[in-house]
Amino acid sequence: MSQKIASSRTRISALVAGVVSVLSALLVPLAPVVQDVATFSWPVAGSAKPVHLLLYPYQAAELSATFSCSTLAEAARRGGREIVLSTTPDTDAGRRDGLVVELDGSALTITNRGRTVHREQVTGSTCSWQVSATSERTVVSKDGKRVAGADSDVRPHVLGVFSTLDGKVRDLTGLGVRVVSDTRFQTSPSVWKYGLMVLSVLALAVALLALRRIDRESGLPVRRILPRGFWRPRPPDLVVGGVLSAWAFIGALTVDDGYILTMIRAKETSGFVGNYYRWFNAPEAPFDYFYELYHAMTRISDSLLWLRLPSVGLGIVAWLLLSRLVLPRVVKCSPWLVWAAAAVFLAWWLPYNNGIRPEPFIVVGTLGVFCAVERALATRRSLPLAVGLLIAVAAVAITPTGVIAFLPLLTAPRELLGLVRRRLPLLVVLGACGSFGLLLMFYDQTFSAVMEATRARSAIGPSLRWDQEIQRYSRLFEPGYVEGSVARRTPVLLLALSLALVTAVLLRAKRIPGVASGPTRRLLLTTALALAAIALTPTKWTHHFGAFSGLGVAVVVLGVWVLAAPALRSAKARGIALGGVMVVFAIGLSGMNAWWFVSAPDGLWAEQRPNVFGVRLNTVFLVVGLLIALFAVVKAALRGTERPSRLPGPALVAALGCAALVVLQLGTFAAVTGARANTYSVAKQNARSVFGEDCGLASALKIEPKPELGILSLLRGKEELGPFSAQGGYDPAFGPPYLFDRPSTGVPVWGSRVDGDRTTGTATTGWYRVEDSLRRGDAPLVISVAGRLHDGNELAVEFGDSRGRPVRRIVVDEFAMRDFDSDDPTVRRLPTDTPQWRDVRLDVRDAVAGADSIRLVATDGSSGTGGWLAFTPPKAPVLVPMREVVTDTDPTIVDWPVAAVFPCNRPASLALGAVELPRYRIAPGGVTSGLAGMSYAADSAGPFAPVTAVATQTPLPTYLVNDWRRDVVVVHRIEQRHPLGTPAVQLSRVLAPGLSGRGRLNTPGVDDPLTTR
Repeated sequence: MSQKIASSRTRISALVAGVVSVLSALLVPLAPVVQDVATFSWPVAGSAKPVHLLLYPYQAAELSATFSCSTLAEAARRGGREIVLSTTPDTDAGRRDGLVVELDGSALTITNRGRTVHREQVTGSTCSWQVSATSERTVVSKDGKRVAGADSDVRPHVLGVFSTLDGKVRDLTGLGVRVVSDTRFQTSPSVWKYGLMVLSVLALAVALLALRRIDRESGLPVRRILPRGFWRPRPPDLVVGGVLSAWAFIGALTVDDGYILTMIRAKETSGFVGNYYRWFNAPEAPFDYFYELYHAMTRISDSLLWLRLPSVGLGIVAWLLLSRLVLPRVVKCSPWLVWAAAAVFLAWWLPYNNGIRPEPFIVVGTLGVFCAVERALATRRSLPLAVGLLIAVAAVAITPTGVIAFLPLLTAPRELLGLVRRRLPLLVVLGACGSFGLLLMFYDQTFSAVMEATRARSAIGPSLRWDQEIQRYSRLFEPGYVEGSVARRTPVLLLALSLALVTAVLLRAKRIPGVASGPTRRLLLTTALALAAIALTPTKWTHHFGAFSGLGVAVVVLGVWVLAAPALRSAKARGIALGGVMVVFAIGLSGMNAWWFVSAPDGLWAEQRPNVFGVRLNTVFLVVGLLIALFAVVKAALRGTERPSRLPGPALVAALGCAALVVLQLGTFAAVTGARANTYSVAKQNARSVFGEDCGLASALKIEPKPELGILSLLRGKEELGPFSAQGGYDPAFGPPYLFDRPSTGVPVWGSRVDGDRTTGTATTGWYRVEDSLRRGDAPLVISVAGRLHDGNELAVEFGDSRGRPVRRIVVDEFAMRDFDSDDPTVRRLPTDTPQWRDVRLDVRDAVAGADSIRLVATDGSSGTGGWLAFTPPKAPVLVPMREVVTDTDPTIVDWPVAAVFPCNRPASLALGAVELPRYRIAPGGVTSGLAGMSYAADSAGPFAPVTAVATQTPLPTYLVNDWRRDVVVVHRIEQRHPLGTPAVQLSRVLAPGLSGRGRLNTPGVDDPLTTR
């Protein structure tokens, strides 16, 4: 009797605790938060000097502008046009977007968003005006009476407060602007939210403990959580751990390392994890809690190696789950199969999961859920099912791709429904586990804020539909593209082959020797559903395949087992299987050994398909594979028997192929590390970080602050121009570089664009002195060129002795200079027939041996359209270490493609709903130069779009030491177009309810009501 009472109490405890956990979790998104509020005001200290206030989103939450008729009357007496106040600069774009109050003589005009809302003559001096704007309405009132306005959201853009009255008008009575910026996302949990979260977690813990006790009281046998020997290291474990550790040290950057790192670092000033580079810096919620781990780590160090440690740890955990729990559950794990599994796992993990993207978390989460479901089915216990659901919701709160962690729960519906049928406490506890995700999704944001952020992201995009999933696979198979490199596409192809093979064999034979049919079917179904589920994610990048480094690897290992099965030992079966494996590797080898940004410059096959002595390996594998399959089929048909085959086993080929892929990746980066010992490499950055000297690429860069300096002095001889023209001969739409071709400098520019494009001939300059910096290799020889530098046109550098005789000659090869030496037309992306000026950089330290002078010889041998050539005198640039120009304290825009390798540079703050005016921008160079444009585009909700309206960007030539020709980044100096001050600011904190509305985030050209009609 007492036992029944105890059991009843346990069930009631589980039920009550579960209900409390669910209810408190449901209230968390609705709970109030503490919001930081910033109120900016102008004039400042009685001065009407213009100030900058670069808001994002570009509109204020509230705006109020006031001015008096006495001020207007004094300005009117001066005559002419005056800007009383404006929220944007006095440009066409500014007048289109902002609020402008202006006088033309005595005519007062108030314009908002390019529309004149009120106009009248200034007649008196005792009235007062006010313009107020919120998301609900904009009103113009005079002496408290409304004279114009709109009952809709027509708030002006705010880039500052601009006025021409400073120093002209003494009576500034009533003149003022008050701006409350949109800080709806700059929030922290209130006491109420903290209390609800703590209550929900404690109640969930009580419910899970009660569920555990219910399981024990059910009389089912108690089993160990982990099998014996789980923690005992084995040789494959040591190899996997060693390779993951080495890869963390020398391995590739991932495409989003810099993006995510800057988001995390920016939280120090903004107080929340926002997107930083687009979407108005909207929070990543509801998928952002895992960033808190990295944010805590950055408080210790921003080192790339340090931030890679979670991926290493998660990789080891994933391998242990695979090798100890998942694989033994589905297949008989002989030693050779474990070694094959290690090769497959590393081949998948290395190209996808080395950085700080969320896929490693999803891998471990999916494996954990699969193991929990299998344990629940094997033991008939409830707790593993609840734990599996808890892991699944934690995974989906990390990233949309985490939805695949739910799928193991759907693969055994009959068994799991039988487990929960007529068990109300279990259902309630499962509900509590599911609602736990709300705590992770809304821990520091409100429901309304997250919904508006999600709406804005979907409206702005990219937000692709499920039927556009083909884009992911087109990227995977696009040649010459990092997304479709040999390392990325091969594991996915092996997964497709294995999934089809194992499914076909199971359907035909019902069972496979050494394979557990039930778990295998659930594994295959989970993987197939996962491939379908990622079609629901809003973006279609191949790095999402990194989430399959767990269950996907298990399926490939199953495929390897089936390839080695007795059923495939006949000549026909083995030949067809081996041919299929060879074809898969042929398609994989159609990609290049390409890696992101500066991960592996000059790596083997980085810009061309893998080949040996010009023979492409993909062609060899394809031909050999098809011949093997054809030979096996024909031989079996002629003999009429299925004799054992002497062909190599397809399982062995698949396993060795994966191992070779791992060796290729490790070998590539080891070779690059050795070859680049005197310049930048990822391994060198990580090595220096161990000793506390980690500023990444910035430590290996030099800047040319004054590009007009460094022109070599003329030593002897005269120029012989032929058909070339001095002080001209180029496209006037593209001015000469720096200060060349100006009478004040006396620096010439020579070009053959004379009388159209059909001029031909040769020009030879005089001899220029070789500077010591060129001999020491402290700087490259630089020549600026425009026009065509191929197809008949040529630019050569000749080195002369003291008698003026050429002793050496270098012909400029712009393709080689820019690292595009591939014969693949898809790789040569950079234009070399363009009217724009670009620099040719040459390392001439060896070429100047025995020479004291340099001259240029240019040949225009092309008479076709665009066949002209222009060039400047040679120079030895005067270089300064980058860190002396762009200091660690300077507010800097570090564009996302390069941010991972600039850990010391301080990101410009986006706190308080406004952009800190940066002093510099570090932008990607070369073929990646166009990737950062979204941060400066208003239609992408780029937070830095306002910067371009009030400041100019001047590129400073940037050089990578001892790799002068590589155009990795360009540093831009950002300077205000006109001197601007800063407004006064008053800070406060308010309690914002969970359903409070602050209006829409209006994006120009997307969903702004005034720009999308």
